[in-house]
Amino acid sequence: MRLYVLCFWGNPAACTGKCLPGKFRASGLDICLNLQYNEPTNSFLSMPNDSSREFYANTTSESGVSLIMYREQSENGISANKKVLQGIPQNDVPLYPIKFRPLYKNYIWGGRNLERLGKELPEGRVAESWEISTHPDGMGIIANGPFQGHTLQELIRAHPVAIVGTASYQAYGEHFPLLLKLIDANDWLSVQVHPNDRYAALHERDTGKTEAWVVLEAEPDATIIHGLNRDISREELKAYLQEGRLNQILKYRPIRKGDVVYIPAGTIHAAGRGLLLAEVQQNSNATYRLYDYDRKNPDGTSRPLHIEKALDAIDYGRVRQDGFVDGLKVCPEPGLCVEYLIADPHFFIQRLTVTSEAACIADGRSFHALIILSGQGQLSWKGGTLPFRTGESILIPAELGSYRIQGHAAILKSFVGDLTRDVLEPLAEAGYSPEAIREKVAGFQRQD
Repeated sequence: MRLYVLCFWGNPAACTGKCLPGKFRASGLDICLNLQYNEPTNSFLSMPNDSSREFYANTTSESGVSLIMYREQSENGISANKKVLQGIPQNDVPLYPIKFRPLYKNYIWGGRNLERLGKELPEGRVAESWEISTHPDGMGIIANGPFQGHTLQELIRAHPVAIVGTASYQAYGEHFPLLLKLIDANDWLSVQVHPNDRYAALHERDTGKTEAWVVLEAEPDATIIHGLNRDISREELKAYLQEGRLNQILKYRPIRKGDVVYIPAGTIHAAGRGLLLAEVQQNSNATYRLYDYDRKNPDGTSRPLHIEKALDAIDYGRVRQDGFVDGLKVCPEPGLCVEYLIADPHFFIQRLTVTSEAACIADGRSFHALIILSGQGQLSWKGGTLPFRTGESILIPAELGSYRIQGHAAILKSFVGDLTRDVLEPLAEAGYSPEAIREKVAGFQRQD
């Protein structure tokens, strides 16, 4: 495959030579490609004089039009779709641990408490920091190394298996399955529910949304809502809402620093005032509000509710389930303890406690998405070192290979896992019974 690197007028540094206004230039070719803009699809279509190739350029970024797709007619008459990515090497990709620029969300319930995690916040309230994301509502920009300035999605499109791994690619293709956040619940979040994959596929342009919280800080009287205090039907729940009595059946739970909460899609929930949370979730922004304390938007309009969709999305067979996760701990080497927390079909979560140095390996099956819950140190791998501190997040590419964590830190690790290899076998070797694993590791039952 010949590598074509195209650039858009206004970003001449992206290729050699100078593009003419409103045209693309293919490096190494003596042509400029006439540009047509397709407004409904926010894409560019250009046709070269050589009719054997049709060029498509999509996905704009800070470096210009970056994803180049073209259909090339072969000698046997079969056309093939091919793609390259401007600015990212196509061979011998230099894999390394990746940091991202935080993406801040100023929802009404936020505050300034993410500053306690070392975040340099913009003015005003900040509710969430989207740490690792390929969601259209907040696309993560790489902050370090050769891929700096590109989006994570661009990198995945260029090297899907090397970045996400074979297990993730087989399940999700080039769709990155997770979204990692830090949350400042300076006030109560709405009482809400997220759809499962099946409902989201029918009603949203998004996936379902199972999620989990790890509590970083909690005020002494901090509380959450997780589920209901009794079984109920859709009709009964709707009556409680219409009569203003929802509060009577919500299940309130006290919560403290270090707690882990598992929130499968279909669970009614809300984070209470005075919490700092790390959140791992499916890569989705689908949320249905049942109740929002009659709050107003800055322009004075009421924040919308989504009653019918919420009532449809609730998993009525699990409304009383306890979402608090005990987990099981294994200390495989002197400087490392691993808590096995969640083994959901969509993601596995472990909490690592590193007290000196720990050996890890990204063996090609899945990326490792890391949130530094506390402490500091550095990552080292064959190609170099990378310092880290509290509040940072790092993506380990699936094919990075061996790496080491050095320092004193608590780290949340998320990945696409295999139940037998990543949970059952290591916990059985540590002496835990199948009954203990099923009881203490959340999401285990949903693998059945």
